[in-house]
Amino acid sequence: MTAVAFLFSELCSGLKSRAARKGRRVHVDEPGSGAGGMLFLGWLWPLLKYGLKNKLVADDLRSSLPRPTAIYRLRTNNLDLFAADFWGGAAVHFLGAMFTRILGAATLLAQPFIINGIMSILQSNQHRSVGAWLVVSMLFNLFQVHGDQLFVQLATRVRSFLIHNVALRSFGASPPEGADWEAASGKVLVRLSQDSAAVSGAVIMSGMIVPNVLVVGVGSYVLFKYINLAFLGPLIAVVVCLFAPMLLGGPLSRSQRKLLEAAESRIQIIKNLLSEIRIIRFSNMQQTAAQLATQSRQREIDAATTFRGVLTFVVVIAFCGVALLPWLSFDYTVLFTSLSMIQIMIMPLLSILQMLPEFFSAFVSWKRIRDYVAKGTDVVKPADTKCRSNEDTDGLLLYLNKFTAGWALDSTFLNNVHLSDLLVVSGAPGCGKSSFLKSLLGEARVTGTTRMGAKHLTYCDQVPWFIPEMTIMENILFGKEFKSELYAEVVAACCLDYDFPTLPGGDETKLASNGSPLSGGQRKRVALARTLYDEAGELFLLDDILSGLDAKTRTQLAVNVFGPNGYLQKRRAAAILCCTQGKVPV
Repeated sequence: MTAVAFLFSELCSGLKSRAARKGRRVHVDEPGSGAGGMLFLGWLWPLLKYGLKNKLVADDLRSSLPRPTAIYRLRTNNLDLFAADFWGGAAVHFLGAMFTRILGAATLLAQPFIINGIMSILQSNQHRSVGAWLVVSMLFNLFQVHGDQLFVQLATRVRSFLIHNVALRSFGASPPEGADWEAASGKVLVRLSQDSAAVSGAVIMSGMIVPNVLVVGVGSYVLFKYINLAFLGPLIAVVVCLFAPMLLGGPLSRSQRKLLEAAESRIQIIKNLLSEIRIIRFSNMQQTAAQLATQSRQREIDAATTFRGVLTFVVVIAFCGVALLPWLSFDYTVLFTSLSMIQIMIMPLLSILQMLPEFFSAFVSWKRIRDYVAKGTDVVKPADTKCRSNEDTDGLLLYLNKFTAGWALDSTFLNNVHLSDLLVVSGAPGCGKSSFLKSLLGEARVTGTTRMGAKHLTYCDQVPWFIPEMTIMENILFGKEFKSELYAEVVAACCLDYDFPTLPGGDETKLASNGSPLSGGQRKRVALARTLYDEAGELFLLDDILSGLDAKTRTQLAVNVFGPNGYLQKRRAAAILCCTQGKVPV
């Protein structure tokens, strides 16, 4: 077998080299995952080859099998949960995996015959061989392992497809209603984690249903041949498994939906409490916060009462059959063969009963993902959002006419805005300043005429974000070429030249994802410096960049960036500044 594995590995290596010489792409996504690699133990050959070494390195375990199996390449950014190309390939994958799993089910059915042959040898002086059954069992075990691997790969493909669609829905052209991103984050998190995992788990379990039914059916026939009417036991269990969904479907679906909604609420509450932990401690509200978290968890537990009750009922019913022992007398051959067959049938019967709630849960999760993604497909196209040339806009960088924007079809935050000259957007928190900038970036539903004279937009978000484990300079450059003059000018404009000497590593200080160890004002100014470090920028969209700064720094930054001799004036660029009322840099 090792020699066959070696020859097969070398053959695949030669095919891969020939394909590479012809300029074709060769993928090695999952070592040893091809059909030949599974059947001929290609995945085991590297271990045998390097088994005499004192240690193994990663390069030793790289397979030469050039066959991609588990990775699904997403070729489009369109929301389509029923993409024919994906589900067509997944169906072929499913049929192939199911065929190997059915062959693998024969492993269980071969065991009683092996035991029967062994008992016959022990009870008689006849020389009978059970070697053929052992070989068959070994081959079917290989098929079963291959089938398990194929279903895991298929589940990975399905989950990546669902996550891809949920991500497009969440961050695409159809934001959540009311622009409540904080509330929507909990729903997105549940769909990306629990819902997608439930659907992918159902894919894996679907590969167990058919083999288990075959094992129960064949096992019932064998038991009938050995112990007559005793086969009715597993047959009744199968019938119960068929009719149980009709009784449990409704309560389980409603309970699972309530449970997932309660989980979303709890995750959002815990997230808010953790983000405001300092304020809670300073306000001596620890007991109130703990009570709020406890109540959210209690609501989640109460919502799962029906679901867990059904699970308890299923477990009780499944184990009742164990107590029903036969009182007939058997000879040793019949006894051990029947016990072996019953033992083989117990796990498939239990798994069928236990998988019913999981299938209902997966069905509810699938509907939740389907409904969530479907909301992102009814995008309202703007009347005129095509970027025009500078001549068409009469020299204006931005022109809006009858501009209306909203997060949903029946909800708007801007109505019939006419705009040809704009400097500052000021207002109280929550009045729609950030939403206005996001609508200019195409993240909201807009109607009206939008003429963009600026060919290059640069946006600075209200919440600073940073690439972890990268220095301040690397976060400012953001992959752009380092230019010393431009870098020095941006650092000075953002008043960072006074801060760098006070830091242990200067601008080589590494940052965490939240900007630590910088203060709140320093994080704001580093994020602004990253935005300004763009020579091609013509229009800068700045969202509340002055909040969190002391009066002196705020005034100096406003002069450096927006003053007559400021950074924007020197670059002949313009900016739309959104700031809180009372902090306008005038």
